[in-house]
Parts: sequence; C-alpha cells; structure tokens
Amino acid sequence: MKSPSQVNIKPFTYQIIQANFIKQQEYFWAVAINKDCSILAAVCKKLIKLYEFK
Repeated sequence: MKSPSQVNIKPFTYQIIQANFIKQQEYFWAVAINKDCSILAAVCKKLIKLYEFK
C-alpha cells in the first residue's frame, strides 16, 4: 500500500456551464463519474441514477 506521500494526485480545473445542468430533487448519497467524464452515477435513496453527458 502506498503512503500518502507516494500518491500521485493530478490537479484539475473545471468550469460551470449554465446551459448544462441536472436538476435533482432528492439528496445524493454518493456520486461517481467515469474516467472520460461521459457518465455520472448518483445514489438516491434506493435508486442508482445514471446520466450520460453528450
């Protein structure tokens, strides 16, 4: 196992695009995004919701 000083964390930047948003009424318990940032998975209560970015 790598120690914290051996972990290679790459910085990233982001920009909020007002025209592209996901309106969500429930609270998310967990959120995950795939490596190429094309799919977002969100856990809401008993559901896993998948969103695809095009």
